[in-house]
Amino acid sequence: SSGINAEYGVCAKKSVMQFEDFEVSVSYANGTDTRLSGCHFYLEGPGIRRSKKLYCGSVQPNKTIDRKITLSAHRLGERTLLVKFCNKKIAHATERIKIVVEQAEPTEID
Repeated sequence: SSGINAEYGVCAKKSVMQFEDFEVSVSYANGTDTRLSGCHFYLEGPGIRRSKKLYCGSVQPNKTIDRKITLSAHRLGERTLLVKFCNKKIAHATERIKIVVEQAEPTEID
């Protein structure tokens, strides 16, 4: 073990409607005594057209960053959302969460 102490969290709804926006919360706690620079979250997942990068700058020692990002899913079924926390100093942290994408009800048109 490299002695890296990091708490990493990804939170999203377990099921979402196709084409509807949903929010993903990501957090990363830097439990090291090193300032992490060049930090960003990288997300790819359930039919997201383009992978997303969320830049966070630096994370000071023993500090936590929290970010929210809005995505929408395009493909139906059980999908995996991959979220990576990247920086220039320590190994990247990767988290995968399962999301079920359900078909939206057809809307009535007046």
